[in-house]
Amino acid sequence: MMFIGQSYSQIRRSVQFWSAGALAFQPAPLHRDPALITVDVQSRFPRDISTIGLHDLRSRLGIIPQDPTLFQGAVRYNLDPLGQFSDQQIWEVLDKCQLLEAVQEKEQGLDSHVVEDGSNWSMGQRQLFCLGRALLRRCRILVFDEATASIDNATDVVLQKTIRSEFKYCTVITVAHRIPTVMDCDMVLAMSDGKVVEYDKPTKLMETEGSLFHKLVNEYWSYTSNGNI
Repeated sequence: MMFIGQSYSQIRRSVQFWSAGALAFQPAPLHRDPALITVDVQSRFPRDISTIGLHDLRSRLGIIPQDPTLFQGAVRYNLDPLGQFSDQQIWEVLDKCQLLEAVQEKEQGLDSHVVEDGSNWSMGQRQLFCLGRALLRRCRILVFDEATASIDNATDVVLQKTIRSEFKYCTVITVAHRIPTVMDCDMVLAMSDGKVVEYDKPTKLMETEGSLFHKLVNEYWSYTSNGNI
C-alpha cells in the first residue's frame, strides 16, 4: 500500500530485470490481480488501481525514465502536448528545472525546434524536460525510473533537489541501483534475482545485520572510498 506524500524506492544489483516505470503504464496485467497495486490517489482511503479509469490513472502518473523521450516539434509542445497551460506557467516550470536560460538563449524561445528523439538537446536537458512535464501536470504519483543512470552529476543534483522540493506532497517511486538516490526515501524495497528480499525503512534496514540493503550500502561506500566513482 502506498500513501500520498511518501517516497518509495526499489533497489537491486541489476537494472535489466524489471522496469517499474514501464509496468506503471501497462494496464493489462494490473487488472488480473486486484491486490497487485493499491494506492491512495485522491484521498486518504486506499484505492485498488484496477477500479480507477485508465485515463484518470494515467493523468495522475508522471514518469522520468532512464532514456528521456522528446518529440519532433517545439519546446512548448514537448512540455505541454495538449496545450493545457499558459506560457507563464511553462516558463515558471523551466525556471524550476534549470532550463530557463537554455530556452531563453534560443531565438524562438518556447517555439524553438526539437528534432525527433531530442538529439539537438543534451541528455541532461532531455531529462529535465521530462521533469518539467511532470511539474506542469502536478502529478500525484511520480515514477523515477533509473533516471540518474546516464546523466552527469550536475543534472542529478538538479533532479534530486527539484523532486524533494516540488513533489514533497506526492508519492515518489524511485527505481535505482545508485545508493545515494534512495537514502532519503521513506521506504526501500530490495530485490535480488527477481524476488523481493526485504521492505522497510532504510534506517531500519541499515541497522539490521544480514540485510541485503545494508550489504549494498557497505559495498557502495567501500567502492567509492577507493576512488572508483
